[in-house]
Amino acid sequence: MFFQTNPVYLRAAFLALFLATSLGVSPSQAEIKIGGTGGDLGTWKKIAQAYKATHPETDITVLNSLGSGGGIKALAAGAIDLAISSRPLKAEEAAAGFKANAYGVTALALSSANDVYLEKLTIADVVEIYQRGTRRWPNGNPILVVMRPLHDTDITLVVEAFPEMGPAFDAAVSRGARIGASDQDAADALEETPTAVGFLSLSLILAEDRNINTFALNGVAPTTENLANGSYPISKRYYLVTPKVVPDETTALVDFLYSAQGQEILRDNGHLPIGRE
Repeated sequence: MFFQTNPVYLRAAFLALFLATSLGVSPSQAEIKIGGTGGDLGTWKKIAQAYKATHPETDITVLNSLGSGGGIKALAAGAIDLAISSRPLKAEEAAAGFKANAYGVTALALSSANDVYLEKLTIADVVEIYQRGTRRWPNGNPILVVMRPLHDTDITLVVEAFPEMGPAFDAAVSRGARIGASDQDAADALEETPTAVGFLSLSLILAEDRNINTFALNGVAPTTENLANGSYPISKRYYLVTPKVVPDETTALVDFLYSAQGQEILRDNGHLPIGRE
């Protein structure tokens, strides 16, 4: 046969085999890239790990935080295959053919790495912490503030639940609150500053095994049980954003998310799962 005796074809074949084996990717191996809001990347890493246990032919990469908008832009550019968003699609995003399906709700909780639990914390207390900066820990240290930028979804959700927090957030920024550019930055800042408090997603705290505690507000703890019964007021919804055309290997991962095992992973990591639409 010509292929067997032609050295050019032989070299090309050996080169292709070398590249495939040296990169650790077989010619038939699928690759899925996921990116978006930092609040749920830890959960998606666990979903990816569980999926790969039974689908070793699929390579899944969960990128560092891109933000909701950044994830959708990366999806539009073809740089990722699935985007994770903490907000619904904007009109122009929906017009571009993207689809967003809510898959889980988590609590947005006032949090701290401090070992001291603040008892009987009311929203009026939280307003005072952010707006005036006069509240102190039991040992006398001032309570500092870590927060996301004012335009971030987390800030919007807190203000929707408690409008009085709007001016309090503004005041905290004016007083020099530490701003986390991403969810992970805010969580890192809280762990590094035990005298600080800030709002974080319960999903992030649990999925990333953060050394961070959460506080009850108005006597209600930020748990999935209290989200389910409607008693905890600040919730954050996560959306899975897909392009117009979804490859079979990506569809299989989405199917896994909605399987019994996928739903259990969500519950174990601070989500109230939302069934498939």
